[in-house]
Amino acid sequence: EYQHTIGYSKFQSIPRFHERSKQLIIDLKSISIIRNPQFVLEILADKDDNKFLELALSAQADFLITGNSKHFPFSKFENTQILSPEK
Repeated sequence: EYQHTIGYSKFQSIPRFHERSKQLIIDLKSISIIRNPQFVLEILADKDDNKFLELALSAQADFLITGNSKHFPFSKFENTQILSPEK
């Protein structure tokens, strides 16, 4: 998802954004724990975004950080706070 998002044209004007974002993804992968949710949720209008809630629930995440507030209209899901990158 992140690799797809960093290619958006709206980020092209930010100096070194693509290069730095790619490195951040590499760094995150090196310290990540892979989770495979054992269930499917159908809560969000954009069905493709449900995977993030599935993962947050499966991982018992404290936070889900998203710039996509349009598709995540609530501030909490179960025990996971949903925050913007700015917050």
